[in-house]
Amino acid sequence: MILNEVIEQFTILVNFSLLGYRDVLTVLLKIDKNRHNVSEEVVKCMRDFGTVYMHIEALDGVHAFGIAVKDAHTNKYNIDSLRKSLSKALGKGIFIPDIFFGEHKSLVSEKSHIRRIDLEIIECLLLNPRMTFLDIARTLNCSQETVIRRFEKLESSNMIMGFSLIHNPSRMKGYNYFSVILHTSTNMAKEVMKEISYSELNEYILRLPAFNFEDRVIVNFHIENVFDIESIVSKSRSINGVVKVESYQPIRINWYQEWLKKKIRNKIVSI
Repeated sequence: MILNEVIEQFTILVNFSLLGYRDVLTVLLKIDKNRHNVSEEVVKCMRDFGTVYMHIEALDGVHAFGIAVKDAHTNKYNIDSLRKSLSKALGKGIFIPDIFFGEHKSLVSEKSHIRRIDLEIIECLLLNPRMTFLDIARTLNCSQETVIRRFEKLESSNMIMGFSLIHNPSRMKGYNYFSVILHTSTNMAKEVMKEISYSELNEYILRLPAFNFEDRVIVNFHIENVFDIESIVSKSRSINGVVKVESYQPIRINWYQEWLKKKIRNKIVSI
């Protein structure tokens, strides 16, 4: 999969709340075909509202941006005001079909007791997610047993939420990758997510989000037969608590981690 470029990179999933980013903001944009090469421009505008950690480009000019938000940085309860501010910053030819907040499923206090070696382990894995415990131990000049013990502590405390990979949807020959956003009744998102996890849809799930949303559920599916998309959307729509279903076909995924590396490095220096 690496040779045929299905897998573009491996990545470690760091809990943003460790760095004070408790909330995440998801913004869906529809970019007019007359606006060319605007991704960098959009990312710059988004930085006024937080730190962009993800950008997914989908068919039909749809773009999804994930923004890590510091507590009190943005008023999560004033979506209309936020939408107006963002629309003004982005200019003509870019529309905002949806915008919503979420938070990490497992929150970690920025004041949590974390040792310098813990941050150094995270830093090593951000630089190379496939780095072995032995290589990390050699880099940090400590024992492999210490690295393993501290890594297990990081996982059990949800500071590290596992590993993942960034794939290229356009290279997934023989499979169809698509994302579904389920709009739910207020406070029903967790129940909907639970039902999906235990239903027949579970076998098609590629990835579940690391975030909880008050009235949204985002699920990434992969299937062999493109005609199964309609069936999956229909079954999703029939779940109790779901009021609307939207599906998108991603064609390009960007996962930004340079900001994480800088934040972790700064935190190491400050200890």
